[in-house]
Amino acid sequence: MSTLTPRRKLALVIGNNDYQRPESKLRHCINDANDLTDTLTSIGFLVHKNINLTNQQMVDAIADFSHRIIDGDLVLFYFSGHGYQVEHANYLMPIDDEKIITEDDVKDRAVPVERTLNRLAKRNPSYVTLFILDCCRAYWPKNMKIKDGVNGKGLSFVNAPAGTFIQFACGASKTASDGLETDRNGLF
Repeated sequence: MSTLTPRRKLALVIGNNDYQRPESKLRHCINDANDLTDTLTSIGFLVHKNINLTNQQMVDAIADFSHRIIDGDLVLFYFSGHGYQVEHANYLMPIDDEKIITEDDVKDRAVPVERTLNRLAKRNPSYVTLFILDCCRAYWPKNMKIKDGVNGKGLSFVNAPAGTFIQFACGASKTASDGLETDRNGLF
């Protein structure tokens, strides 16, 4: 008689509220991250939760998390905060957004969605990676130099590697609401 070994369930949860640009601040991302962490923990996930991360902290958290993945794990990545699209590439915005003045700065100072997705999926080719993006609120910092003809709203379509499922808070090139000020959580 054989016994089944339960799969490990790992999650990286990031919630960014306190963006350094006053017009970029959000209200519900930390509560969303905390509540999801509680739910995932209650169903057996080992959760690595991070709140209000700079670009370097996000890069480090993703790298550290990816090294913990063993092929065959059930892997979940969740980001709640601002997302941005430049030239059909999607980025997760860090809280140190005062350094982002142009769309070229987004490429240098924000976390690329597809690189993150591919990094996690590559470590786990034989099982499932869930990628949840509770982002893409309208992100238009004052003084941001936008190239002509770029709408910049919402995230663009993402090709998912095999075994990967992506859930967005809204459709491609759409924006999501941060919710009502009186609510505990965002709408998603």
